[in-house]
Amino acid sequence: MSRRAPTKIPLWAYVPERVLGMARVAALLAAAVAIVLSVWGYRARAQLTERLIDTGSAMLHYDGATRQDARRTLVFNGQRIHLSSGKSPHDLHQVLDFYEGHCLDHDGGLIQELDTFVAEHPEVQLNTDAMDPILRTESGGRGVVACLYMEETDGTKGFMERYHRYAQSGDLSEIGDMRYIYAEEDKDGDGGTHFVAFWTDGPFVLREMLPAEGDAPGQDIRDVDRPDGLRRFLSVHESGTPQAMTVYVSEEDGPTETDVEQFYRETLVRRGWRLLEGEAPAPAAALTPLTSPAPRVLAAERSERMVTLIFSTNDDRRAVTTILEAR
Repeated sequence: MSRRAPTKIPLWAYVPERVLGMARVAALLAAAVAIVLSVWGYRARAQLTERLIDTGSAMLHYDGATRQDARRTLVFNGQRIHLSSGKSPHDLHQVLDFYEGHCLDHDGGLIQELDTFVAEHPEVQLNTDAMDPILRTESGGRGVVACLYMEETDGTKGFMERYHRYAQSGDLSEIGDMRYIYAEEDKDGDGGTHFVAFWTDGPFVLREMLPAEGDAPGQDIRDVDRPDGLRRFLSVHESGTPQAMTVYVSEEDGPTETDVEQFYRETLVRRGWRLLEGEAPAPAAALTPLTSPAPRVLAAERSERMVTLIFSTNDDRRAVTTILEAR
C-alpha cells in the first residue's frame, strides 16, 4: 500500500485529540455502567461473585474460558447494553492482552496511520497516548480494556466522516460499537481471572440517554411515589426479568437526604409496603465512591415484591436516592 502524500499527512495535526480518544469517552460511560452492574449484582452478594465471569458475544468470546454465561441485556436510560461474564484459567495480563488484540484488529485503521505518521514526521509533536483509540489500564490485580469496535479500515478520513455523523445524531454507533472488559484476578479461589464484558450493537444515542434537563428516559418503580424536587437520573431494567433500578438526584434547593428518607418511610406504608427494619442486604458500599461515606438503607416488601432504597448525598450536597426492585 502506498504511503500518504506529504500534503495529506498533516491531517493528523488537525484532528482533535478528544475526537481520536473517543474510546476514552466510551470507557468513562462504561465505568458508569460498571457501577450500575455492580449494584445490580448485589441483589444477592454471592451472585455478584458468580457473575464476574467470561464474555458472551461472538465478538468478545474468550476461547480459553472455563465457564461462559449467556448474554444478558440491560435497558439503560432507554438504550440497550449487553453483558456477559466468565472465568479464564489464564492470568490477568493474558486476558487483557487478548481483548486489547481484539480492539487492535478493529480500530478503523487509525493506529497504523498514526504510527506511520509519527515514524515519517518525528519533528511533529503529538500526544500519541491521548490519541490512542484504545484504553487499557491495569493495577492491583484488576484491569480494564475499552475501545470502539470499528468495522471500517478507512483511517482518519473515514473516522472524521463518521464522527461528523455522530456529532449530528448523538448516536455512538455512527463511529463504532462500545466494547468494555473488566478483569480481576481470582485471589480467593483456584486462581485464574474473573472477567465481565459489556458492549453495544447498533444505535446507542447518548443525547437521548443523558438529557441536559428533566428526567432521563425510563420509568419509576411501580407503586413507589416520588417526592417533589427529585429528578430521575438513571433508569435500568434487565430484559425478560422483573428487576429494575432507578436513581434520583435532588434539584437545586430540593429536599435533603433526611427529607427524602422521611418521605419514603411515610408513603411506602400508606401504599401497603411493610418496612423491613435492621440491616438490609443492599449495595450501599458500591455507591460510596460517588456519594456520602455512609449511605442509609431502607427495605420494604409487598406481596412477592421487594424494594431496597439507598439514601446518600453527593459532592454537590444534593440528595441521591437509589431504588432497586427484586422479586
